[in-house]
Amino acid sequence: GSITSQFLKMSSLQLLALGSNQFHGHVMDLFSGIASNIAVLSISRNDFTGSIESFSSLKHLEYFDAAGNHLSGVLPNDADVLSHLQGLYLNYNKLEGKIPPFIGNLTYLSELDLGLNYFSGSLPSTFGRLENLEILHVQGNFLTGSIPKEYSNLSNAVAMNFGMNRELSGSVPVGMCR
Repeated sequence: GSITSQFLKMSSLQLLALGSNQFHGHVMDLFSGIASNIAVLSISRNDFTGSIESFSSLKHLEYFDAAGNHLSGVLPNDADVLSHLQGLYLNYNKLEGKIPPFIGNLTYLSELDLGLNYFSGSLPSTFGRLENLEILHVQGNFLTGSIPKEYSNLSNAVAMNFGMNRELSGSVPVGMCR
């Protein structure tokens, strides 16, 4: 079913977990209706569709899990509003285009899963600035080129998955093998 706007407008709502259900609708309808102080939003494994046109209504977001939906299109370039983001899970969707370099500016980000989409192009070197990043999954896309040497700066990383991209090449940066 769909989610009513009265439910989403609850001004004290900071966490909304709707995962593993059969909710549907356009993801931007959900974003535009949700309380502006939401910190945790989990809509994973549902039937939400459409593209994420903007994150501007989610300024206080710390965790966003939209894995396993039918999201499509390219990611917007308004990440400056996601300055508190610690976890971003967009795996198992139909997102495409280049992975936006702005994600490298999300200094609190510790978990990033963009796996199993249709992302193409090279891996952003800006990810090397993510000092808190522990988990990076970009497997199952159409990424090309090599793993940037800047990724050797990811000293807190415990899991990185670059598999099943078919066009990644070159050598693994030496610093990643510490």
